[in-house]
Order: sequence, then structure tokens, then C-alpha cells
Amino acid sequence: KKKKNEQTNTVCLIWTKLDCWAIGCIFGELLNHKPLLPGRTEPAQVELIVGLLGEPSDSIWADFSSLPFSRSFRWPPQPFNTLRDKFPFLSELGLDLLNRVWLSFSAPLFLSLLFSL
Repeated sequence: KKKKNEQTNTVCLIWTKLDCWAIGCIFGELLNHKPLLPGRTEPAQVELIVGLLGEPSDSIWADFSSLPFSRSFRWPPQPFNTLRDKFPFLSELGLDLLNRVWLSFSAPLFLSLLFSL
């Protein structure tokens, strides 16, 4: 029987992903000396995220189309990632770290986290 405050693996994965996202945003802000995604409302924030990372799809977010409301939500049209445009001075390794580990729609793999540390 689960204890009252015990977390499941799913909850731990969600918090890990949020922590990685926060690290990516802070890293981006340190690099650019300004907020990375300064949305003032939820729709504005979604538009900024999609503008930076591209539209979510099954190819970059496993099983995205099976998520509730994934088909009914209208994303701003942005078929590709624009991190290279935002950070033209970043090395391939730095860009890869931002793109695949910290600012990614899909949950990071444990080994990717170890690599980033």
C-alpha cells in the first residue's frame, strides 16, 4: 500500500523534466542577457515556445497525437526549431545540450541528464 506522500515514477519524471526545462531557460537567459520566453499569458507563452522549438509532433514528442486536446489545439505554424537562430554563437555541443536535454518537448533520458552534468 502506498504511503500518503509517496511519489510515483511518473511524478518524479515530470519534476525532472520541469527542472531540466528551467535549467534550459536560465541557461538561455544567461547567454542572451534577457528573458528567453517572456510571455505574459498562457497563449503568448505557448506561441513563444512553439516559435523557438517548432510545432510539437509525434516525431519529436512520442505519442503526442494521443494526448488529450492535441488535435483540437491550434499551434502557431512553425515546422522547425529556431534555436540556432536564437543562439548563433553557441557551439554544436552547447546547441545539442539545449535542444535535446534542456529545451525538449520529450522527456530526457537518464543518460542525457548524466551527460549534461
